[in-house]
Amino acid sequence: MSGEKGCEHLSHATPRPSSFDQVLILAWYDGPEEGLAHCGVCGQTYLFRALGFVNEDEGVRLYGLSELPGDALGSVVAALRPYMEPRWPIWAPIWKFPEDSNRIAVDSLIDRVLSSAGPMSEVIMASELDREILQARVVSDQEASHVEDWSCWMGMAPTSSPLP
Repeated sequence: MSGEKGCEHLSHATPRPSSFDQVLILAWYDGPEEGLAHCGVCGQTYLFRALGFVNEDEGVRLYGLSELPGDALGSVVAALRPYMEPRWPIWAPIWKFPEDSNRIAVDSLIDRVLSSAGPMSEVIMASELDREILQARVVSDQEASHVEDWSCWMGMAPTSSPLP
């Protein structure tokens, strides 16, 4: 990565193949809501969070990306591996554990990892994070804290709907 925030190759106005080679979905509601995505180009791992729908019928959403420390994905996978086997490029683990104490320990580790995320650095538009990124833009710290309508910010009509 350069000295700038975010993966410069993620910023584009036209569809491109996704550079995410591993996507771990931690929350799901009619599609991925939150999780970790690893960039196969630069090696950066991101926390992604859904910001809203662009097209509900096609499952197109806007996602905010925040950089995570380099060991974030490995730590979460290591915590889950004793209970379930990863399936890449996209993995949505079923939250089943032999004991409630196992789930609590994994939840606690994941909370710590997610809390280590930096500020939002990119906004992307996608329906399948591991296949194609329809549009992507780098976000400044000021924009990340002040933008209310991410669809308009991405240059689209304000017809997207926020997620519940």
